Amino acid sequence: MMACAIGGEMESLQATLDFIANFDLPQVGLQNETALLDVINEEREQLLALGERLEADVSLNTLTLDKFSHGSLRGDKNAGKGSPTSSHVDVASLATDAPWPEASAQVADAARAKGETNVTDLTLWKGVASRQLALRRHAEAMNAKLRDEVVAQAKYAANLKRMLKRRYSDEMLELVPIMNRGRIVEDKATVNSHRILDELLGGTDYVYMGVDALLAKKGMTQVPCPGSMKKHHSNTVDGLFLEFMDKNQVPFGLRSTTNAVWKAFQAKKTRAGDHVQTKLCAQDTKPTETAMTSYMSYTCNAAGHSTYVQERRVARKYVEPDRSVFVGRALIDPTSRSVGFLGLLFQESLVVVVRRGEPLASGQEISVIESYMWVTRCDDGKEEAVKFREPLFTDLAVNGWDRKLSLFSQTIENILFDGAVSSAM
Repeated sequence: MMACAIGGEMESLQATLDFIANFDLPQVGLQNETALLDVINEEREQLLALGERLEADVSLNTLTLDKFSHGSLRGDKNAGKGSPTSSHVDVASLATDAPWPEASAQVADAARAKGETNVTDLTLWKGVASRQLALRRHAEAMNAKLRDEVVAQAKYAANLKRMLKRRYSDEMLELVPIMNRGRIVEDKATVNSHRILDELLGGTDYVYMGVDALLAKKGMTQVPCPGSMKKHHSNTVDGLFLEFMDKNQVPFGLRSTTNAVWKAFQAKKTRAGDHVQTKLCAQDTKPTETAMTSYMSYTCNAAGHSTYVQERRVARKYVEPDRSVFVGRALIDPTSRSVGFLGLLFQESLVVVVRRGEPLASGQEISVIESYMWVTRCDDGKEEAVKFREPLFTDLAVNGWDRKLSLFSQTIENILFDGAVSSAM
């Protein structure tokens, strides 16, 4: 009896297995039940992720999976005890529900066609879109800031260009008439100023005749060596305006020092940018062995006023056995481009005496240079000339002539030392 029952169960099991073999089940190895359950659970999780609208289908597939896993694969005892007819019915129902992967794929395709999206995908793309939006807004803000900076730079460049253009125009308007006038005055000077230059040269002889008395009267012996003194009479309208005295000694012989002083008389007497802004317009110097004539014109900008200045200079050299005397005279005529003659004249006189000094213990020759410069002012009382009586202009004049005399002394020393270096090489 027992043998008959066992034989019936074996026949039922064999029929079930033969029936299942006719279906295309996943090739996962039925002997490994754990691997098959993992595959089924993974498919079930995919179905659950389709959304709330697929709950009915997911439930149906879950029931099918439960039947399949518990009733067939795990060999439920109740299934084995039934008759072959009931077993065939269960297997038939299982066969009806078996193709659930294809059904789930069809459902997923339908949901995708209707525009339904996975919730996980929605969350992921929402985060990506949020970050992209933030980056876009940041880029737009940076672009707006850079655009404003570019506009500001363009405005600054335009303003700078306009300022430079205006400055260039002002300089051209200022210089072109002055340069033209300078050429006209230079032509007139070459033709009509011989009389003025001759008068200035004639005055040098008169100064040379009384040079010793002049230096003694002004107190040259009281000036230390090296040292300097200056006096200025700012309130003078007509008469003595400035006085400068300078004494220095150089380690060179009388002849070398005499030649250096004569070269310094022919050099430029002003240094650009010292006390005012100057621009040379014309210069003509004609030196000889014992005399020199010079004409120079330049623009002078000081205290907001532009002035055109003409200088006529002469100098003469007197050589004696134990000393050399130099006398220089100049007539300075400032004019204005808009007004013309200002009614103001300055006459500059310079006396330089070079004599032998006490030699050093080593036998080195010493030459002593004594310089005395004085400036007289002639003011006819015009309104334009009265402006130059203000302390601002008088201070500029004092500083200008003081530096001119200092430059003259430095030029002498430079010529001497350059000559010594050249001869030693």
